[in-house]
Amino acid sequence: MKKKKLVSLLVAGSMVLTMIGCGVSPDTGKKNESSAATAENSTEKKGGDAGASTDTLPEGEQVELELYTWWSTGEQDAGNAVIAEFEKENPNIKVNVNYIPYADYSSKLNTMISADETPDVFFVQEYLVNEWGNKGVGMDLAPLYAEENIVPEDLYIPTAMFKTDDHLWGISPNMTTVVMYYNKELFDEAGVAYPPSDPEQPWSWEQYVDAAEKLTKDAKGKHPGEEGFDYNNIQTFGTMMTSVTSWITLSGLLYSNGTGFFNEDGTGLGITSKEGIEVLQSVADLSLKNQVAPTMGMSKGLQSPSAMLMNGQLAMFMEGAYIYPEFEKEKYDVGVTTQPSFSVPSGMAWASAFMMSKNTKHPKEAFKLYKALADYDYAVDATQKHGASVSNLPNTKSSYESQEAIDKWSKNYGEDFAEVTSGLLTKVAKSGENTIMKNFSTVVEQTIMPQLDKLWLGEMTAEEAVKGLDEKLTEKLEGKW
Repeated sequence: MKKKKLVSLLVAGSMVLTMIGCGVSPDTGKKNESSAATAENSTEKKGGDAGASTDTLPEGEQVELELYTWWSTGEQDAGNAVIAEFEKENPNIKVNVNYIPYADYSSKLNTMISADETPDVFFVQEYLVNEWGNKGVGMDLAPLYAEENIVPEDLYIPTAMFKTDDHLWGISPNMTTVVMYYNKELFDEAGVAYPPSDPEQPWSWEQYVDAAEKLTKDAKGKHPGEEGFDYNNIQTFGTMMTSVTSWITLSGLLYSNGTGFFNEDGTGLGITSKEGIEVLQSVADLSLKNQVAPTMGMSKGLQSPSAMLMNGQLAMFMEGAYIYPEFEKEKYDVGVTTQPSFSVPSGMAWASAFMMSKNTKHPKEAFKLYKALADYDYAVDATQKHGASVSNLPNTKSSYESQEAIDKWSKNYGEDFAEVTSGLLTKVAKSGENTIMKNFSTVVEQTIMPQLDKLWLGEMTAEEAVKGLDEKLTEKLEGKW
């Protein structure tokens, strides 16, 4: 093996993460320097008829639109490029871009909504899009697209659209999914074949565990199951518990076993089923039985999975596609494949989305801006013109229609990454339950996941950990959007 180098962790992963609504931006909020006064000092109210026409505006009169987002520094470069190109093409429209830290974003936006000062276009966490649409905060985009004879379903992949019945409340500007990263050198050294890159032919869970056992070794080079193996003195772990036990990673594994956190119609739990319990116990066994991953206690003193993998201390781990820039910025040739499967190929796709205010005074111009922001192909063209790069993965069907199209957006990504994520988003992945369940956060993040900590710590079996959840939660479920 080549000499390992200590890798300093980059913030790229967290920067990209904030864009999809799963992390917290480290940046302070700021406004695009070309913008007018901040929203706090703005005297313009956003009320008025949502259907008001701007066709009566005097020719050449400039319209100002307020755009709110939590994009952090790296993402702002791409966002500013899109806005610059949009304003160039629409000289009568001025876009005031407000960048708010993720930690403050929801409270800020809620305050504006309560004061009837909802921004013309605004970014929203995935679990709020349908809720706010149904509550009348966002405008139904379906009629607007219909007026222009545009069929969104022809343009965007299904997981990018937030719909209830015939209403379209939002479109994700880009997508993400969960993949498995692996250290090629460790695989070569152990004589383990690389996992397949075809999302429709993933490793089985048994193949994944078998590989992890061969890749795990202690300080004397012994593997789990061998006489004298020292689990408390590991040189290289086959996989990582902390990356497998998040609800994001668990979702795809549950889907691959024909279930989910919830049942098919959202009226009951799926995680308490036989299939759900199998997945949970199998994940816990990675450390408790197979000894191929550090226990949750061990993990507290370790570096991040990304750093451990690049340093040769970890062979593979599952995580969102959004952390790929961590490897790219280190120019590290990381292997990328899909999550292992229990019974059927599966995966989860999700992202936050833009919404358009129902009370915008300039619906025509706001919808023009919305279309530009929601079009990944437009973003790629704009960022390339302005020397920036767009984050995450395409939301448009055209981006996946040919190798030429894939090559255009994947210039900053490795070939494996582009192949795997393209296949996931167009063939295998389904919309995450976090986007379609009405009270996902309350049920999963606040109740189920804390209960599962007892499983990961070895205090309970999977069956014991989920016992009583049906009785406790079923009546609280509000169903799907």
